[in-house]
Amino acid sequence: MHLRRKILAIARHPGSWVTRHLHRHYTTHYHEQHRFPRLLFGLDLTLAGIAIGLLVALASFSLAARFSLARQVEMHASVAPEYLLSGAPSTLVLTWKNTSDRELRDATLSLEYPEHFLLEDLSRETINVPSGEIHLGTLLPQTSGSIKVRGVMFGDVGGEQTFTSRLQFRHGTSNRQATKITHHTFSPDASALTIDATLPTNLVSGQEARREDHLDHPGPPRGRVHRYRFSWTSGRDKGGRQTRLGI
Repeated sequence: MHLRRKILAIARHPGSWVTRHLHRHYTTHYHEQHRFPRLLFGLDLTLAGIAIGLLVALASFSLAARFSLARQVEMHASVAPEYLLSGAPSTLVLTWKNTSDRELRDATLSLEYPEHFLLEDLSRETINVPSGEIHLGTLLPQTSGSIKVRGVMFGDVGGEQTFTSRLQFRHGTSNRQATKITHHTFSPDASALTIDATLPTNLVSGQEARREDHLDHPGPPRGRVHRYRFSWTSGRDKGGRQTRLGI
Protein backbone atom coordinates (compact mmCIF):
# COMPACT_ATOMS: atom_id res chain seq x y z
CA MET A 1 0.00 0.00 0.00
CA HIS A 2 2.86 2.38 0.81
CA LEU A 3 4.42 1.80 -2.62
CA ARG A 4 1.08 2.30 -4.32
CA ARG A 5 0.49 5.62 -2.52
CA LYS A 6 3.99 6.74 -3.45
CA ILE A 7 3.44 5.93 -7.13
CA LEU A 8 0.10 7.75 -7.15
CA ALA A 9 1.67 10.77 -5.47
CA ILE A 10 4.44 10.90 -8.09
CA ALA A 11 1.91 10.58 -10.91
CA ARG A 12 -0.21 13.41 -9.52
CA HIS A 13 2.65 15.80 -8.77
CA PRO A 14 5.70 14.85 -10.86
CA GLY A 15 7.15 18.36 -10.71
CA SER A 16 7.19 18.54 -6.93
CA TRP A 17 8.70 15.04 -6.73
CA VAL A 18 11.60 16.01 -9.03
CA THR A 19 12.15 19.30 -7.21
CA ARG A 20 12.20 17.60 -3.82
CA HIS A 21 14.82 15.07 -4.90
CA LEU A 22 16.98 17.71 -6.58
CA HIS A 23 16.86 19.78 -3.39
CA ARG A 24 17.85 16.74 -1.33
CA HIS A 25 20.74 15.99 -3.71
CA TYR A 26 21.90 19.61 -3.54
CA THR A 27 21.77 19.66 0.27
CA THR A 28 23.67 16.37 0.57
CA HIS A 29 26.41 16.87 -2.02
CA TYR A 30 26.79 20.62 -2.64
CA HIS A 31 25.52 22.79 0.23
CA GLU A 32 28.37 23.96 2.51
CA GLN A 33 30.76 21.62 0.69
CA HIS A 34 31.90 23.92 -2.14
CA ARG A 35 32.79 27.58 -2.46
CA PHE A 36 30.08 28.25 -5.03
CA PRO A 37 27.60 25.41 -4.48
CA ARG A 38 24.71 26.82 -6.51
CA LEU A 39 26.88 27.66 -9.50
CA LEU A 40 28.49 24.22 -9.46
CA PHE A 41 25.12 22.51 -9.01
CA GLY A 42 23.66 24.42 -11.96
CA LEU A 43 26.67 23.58 -14.12
CA ASP A 44 26.37 19.88 -13.29
CA LEU A 45 22.66 19.93 -14.14
CA THR A 46 23.44 21.60 -17.46
CA LEU A 47 26.10 19.04 -18.33
CA ALA A 48 23.78 16.18 -17.34
CA GLY A 49 21.02 17.64 -19.54
CA ILE A 50 23.43 17.97 -22.48
CA ALA A 51 24.60 14.36 -22.03
CA ILE A 52 21.02 13.06 -21.92
CA GLY A 53 20.12 15.15 -24.97
CA LEU A 54 23.09 13.77 -26.91
CA LEU A 55 22.13 10.20 -26.03
CA VAL A 56 18.54 10.78 -27.15
CA ALA A 57 19.71 12.45 -30.36
CA LEU A 58 22.14 9.60 -31.07
CA ALA A 59 19.45 6.97 -30.50
CA SER A 60 16.97 8.89 -32.67
CA PHE A 61 19.54 9.32 -35.44
CA SER A 62 20.44 5.63 -35.35
CA LEU A 63 16.78 4.61 -35.49
CA ALA A 64 16.02 7.10 -38.27
CA ALA A 65 19.03 5.93 -40.30
CA ARG A 66 17.92 2.34 -39.89
CA PHE A 67 14.42 3.01 -41.20
CA SER A 68 15.71 5.43 -43.83
CA LEU A 69 17.96 2.74 -45.29
CA ALA A 70 15.10 0.25 -45.32
CA ARG A 71 13.02 2.79 -47.26
CA GLN A 72 15.75 2.95 -49.90
CA VAL A 73 15.16 -0.69 -50.75
CA GLU A 74 12.36 -0.86 -53.31
CA MET A 75 10.10 -3.91 -53.37
CA HIS A 76 7.58 -4.49 -56.17
CA ALA A 77 5.36 -7.40 -57.13
CA SER A 78 3.46 -8.29 -60.28
CA VAL A 79 1.35 -11.29 -61.20
CA ALA A 80 0.85 -13.13 -64.47
CA PRO A 81 -1.57 -13.61 -66.03
CA GLU A 82 -3.07 -10.20 -65.31
CA TYR A 83 -6.57 -11.72 -65.43
CA LEU A 84 -6.25 -13.76 -62.25
CA LEU A 85 -8.33 -16.91 -61.82
CA SER A 86 -9.01 -18.47 -58.45
CA GLY A 87 -7.99 -22.12 -58.70
CA ALA A 88 -5.73 -21.64 -61.74
CA PRO A 89 -1.92 -21.46 -61.87
CA SER A 90 -0.30 -18.03 -61.69
CA THR A 91 3.19 -16.58 -61.27
CA LEU A 92 4.13 -13.85 -58.82
CA VAL A 93 7.31 -11.94 -59.70
CA LEU A 94 8.84 -10.20 -56.69
CA THR A 95 11.50 -7.60 -57.56
CA TRP A 96 13.83 -5.69 -55.25
CA LYS A 97 16.33 -2.88 -55.85
CA ASN A 98 18.95 -1.38 -53.55
CA THR A 99 18.75 2.35 -54.37
CA SER A 100 21.13 3.34 -51.56
CA ASP A 101 24.90 3.88 -51.80
CA ARG A 102 25.66 1.14 -49.26
CA GLU A 103 26.27 -2.57 -49.47
CA LEU A 104 23.55 -4.61 -47.80
CA ARG A 105 25.21 -7.73 -46.44
CA ASP A 106 23.79 -11.11 -45.42
CA ALA A 107 20.48 -10.30 -47.09
CA THR A 108 17.74 -12.88 -46.57
CA LEU A 109 14.21 -12.93 -47.93
CA SER A 110 11.26 -14.73 -46.37
CA LEU A 111 7.73 -14.87 -47.75
CA GLU A 112 4.36 -15.29 -46.09
CA TYR A 113 1.63 -16.62 -48.36
CA PRO A 114 -2.16 -16.14 -48.26
CA GLU A 115 -4.17 -18.71 -46.36
CA HIS A 116 -5.63 -20.17 -49.56
CA PHE A 117 -2.47 -20.51 -51.64
CA LEU A 118 -0.75 -23.64 -52.90
CA LEU A 119 2.96 -23.17 -53.60
CA GLU A 120 4.24 -25.15 -56.59
CA ASP A 121 7.62 -23.66 -57.40
CA LEU A 122 10.02 -20.97 -56.17
CA SER A 123 12.95 -19.90 -58.34
CA ARG A 124 15.59 -17.20 -58.61
CA GLU A 125 17.22 -16.67 -62.00
CA THR A 126 15.92 -20.07 -63.22
CA ILE A 127 17.42 -21.81 -60.16
CA ASN A 128 15.00 -23.46 -57.74
CA VAL A 129 15.34 -22.30 -54.15
CA PRO A 130 13.85 -23.67 -50.91
CA SER A 131 10.52 -22.28 -49.78
CA GLY A 132 11.84 -21.14 -46.40
CA GLU A 133 14.36 -18.35 -45.85
CA ILE A 134 16.06 -17.37 -49.10
CA HIS A 135 19.69 -16.22 -48.84
CA LEU A 136 20.42 -13.39 -51.26
CA GLY A 137 23.98 -12.62 -50.13
CA THR A 138 25.25 -9.05 -50.58
CA LEU A 139 23.07 -6.50 -52.39
CA LEU A 140 25.40 -4.00 -54.04
CA PRO A 141 24.37 -0.34 -54.46
CA GLN A 142 22.01 0.35 -57.37
CA THR A 143 21.54 -3.35 -58.14
CA SER A 144 18.31 -5.31 -58.41
CA GLY A 145 17.06 -8.87 -58.46
CA SER A 146 13.87 -10.88 -58.60
CA ILE A 147 12.30 -14.14 -57.57
CA LYS A 148 9.40 -16.04 -59.12
CA VAL A 149 6.69 -17.68 -57.05
CA ARG A 150 4.52 -20.14 -58.96
CA GLY A 151 1.39 -21.52 -57.41
CA VAL A 152 -2.38 -21.57 -57.30
CA MET A 153 -4.46 -18.95 -55.53
CA PHE A 154 -7.76 -20.04 -54.08
CA GLY A 155 -10.31 -17.96 -52.25
CA ASP A 156 -13.29 -15.76 -53.07
CA VAL A 157 -13.54 -13.93 -56.36
CA GLY A 158 -12.98 -10.26 -55.60
CA GLY A 159 -11.41 -11.10 -52.24
CA GLU A 160 -7.92 -10.12 -51.16
CA GLN A 161 -4.92 -12.42 -51.44
CA THR A 162 -1.97 -10.84 -49.58
CA PHE A 163 1.66 -11.89 -49.87
CA THR A 164 4.12 -10.49 -47.31
CA SER A 165 7.83 -10.16 -48.07
CA ARG A 166 10.38 -9.65 -45.29
CA LEU A 167 13.88 -8.61 -46.38
CA GLN A 168 16.53 -8.56 -43.63
CA PHE A 169 20.10 -7.33 -44.08
CA ARG A 170 23.12 -5.89 -42.26
CA HIS A 171 24.96 -2.68 -43.06
CA GLY A 172 27.62 -0.28 -41.82
CA THR A 173 30.83 -0.87 -39.91
CA SER A 174 28.88 -1.79 -36.79
CA ASN A 175 27.00 -4.52 -38.69
CA ARG A 176 23.55 -3.13 -37.88
CA GLN A 177 20.50 -5.09 -38.90
CA ALA A 178 17.51 -3.62 -40.72
CA THR A 179 14.26 -5.06 -42.05
CA LYS A 180 12.09 -4.15 -45.03
CA ILE A 181 8.51 -5.47 -44.80
CA THR A 182 6.17 -5.11 -47.76
CA HIS A 183 2.61 -6.34 -48.33
CA HIS A 184 1.48 -7.24 -51.85
CA THR A 185 -2.28 -7.70 -52.34
CA PHE A 186 -4.03 -9.22 -55.35
CA SER A 187 -7.66 -10.06 -56.09
CA PRO A 188 -8.93 -12.96 -58.25
CA ASP A 189 -11.08 -11.75 -61.15
CA ALA A 190 -12.90 -15.04 -61.70
CA SER A 191 -12.83 -18.70 -60.73
CA ALA A 192 -11.59 -21.68 -62.71
CA LEU A 193 -14.22 -23.84 -60.99
CA THR A 194 -17.62 -23.86 -62.69
CA ILE A 195 -20.80 -25.41 -61.30
CA ASP A 196 -23.85 -26.12 -63.45
CA ALA A 197 -27.14 -27.78 -62.50
CA THR A 198 -29.48 -29.56 -64.93
CA LEU A 199 -33.20 -29.91 -64.09
CA PRO A 200 -36.19 -31.08 -66.14
CA THR A 201 -37.83 -28.25 -68.08
CA ASN A 202 -41.42 -29.26 -67.23
CA LEU A 203 -42.24 -30.14 -63.63
CA VAL A 204 -45.50 -31.12 -61.95
CA SER A 205 -46.13 -30.50 -58.27
CA GLY A 206 -45.34 -33.66 -56.29
CA GLN A 207 -43.43 -35.23 -59.17
CA GLU A 208 -40.06 -36.79 -58.46
CA ALA A 209 -37.31 -34.96 -60.30
CA ARG A 210 -33.71 -35.72 -60.92
CA ARG A 211 -31.10 -33.03 -60.65
CA GLU A 212 -27.64 -33.32 -62.12
CA ASP A 213 -24.79 -31.10 -60.95
CA HIS A 214 -21.71 -30.66 -63.10
CA LEU A 215 -18.47 -29.38 -61.65
CA ASP A 216 -15.57 -28.49 -63.91
CA HIS A 217 -12.14 -27.58 -62.64
CA PRO A 218 -9.65 -27.66 -65.53
CA GLY A 219 -6.68 -26.35 -63.59
CA PRO A 220 -4.45 -28.09 -61.02
CA PRO A 221 -4.09 -29.34 -58.40
CA ARG A 222 -5.71 -32.73 -58.64
CA GLY A 223 -6.60 -34.87 -55.69
CA ARG A 224 -7.70 -32.05 -53.37
CA VAL A 225 -10.82 -33.05 -51.45
CA HIS A 226 -13.61 -30.49 -51.19
CA ARG A 227 -17.14 -30.70 -49.82
CA TYR A 228 -20.18 -29.77 -51.84
CA ARG A 229 -23.49 -29.26 -50.00
CA PHE A 230 -26.84 -29.58 -51.75
CA SER A 231 -29.60 -27.21 -50.62
CA TRP A 232 -33.29 -27.25 -51.47
CA THR A 233 -36.03 -24.66 -51.78
CA SER A 234 -38.75 -24.33 -49.13
CA GLY A 235 -41.31 -27.11 -49.10
CA ARG A 236 -38.78 -29.79 -50.03
CA ASP A 237 -36.89 -32.27 -47.91
CA LYS A 238 -34.42 -30.27 -45.78
CA GLY A 239 -32.02 -33.17 -45.44
CA GLY A 240 -29.16 -31.56 -47.32
CA ARG A 241 -26.57 -34.08 -48.42
CA GLN A 242 -22.85 -33.40 -48.19
CA THR A 243 -20.64 -35.10 -50.76
CA ARG A 244 -16.86 -35.41 -50.82
CA LEU A 245 -15.38 -34.52 -54.16
CA GLY A 246 -11.86 -34.98 -55.47
CA ILE A 247 -10.98 -31.98 -57.63
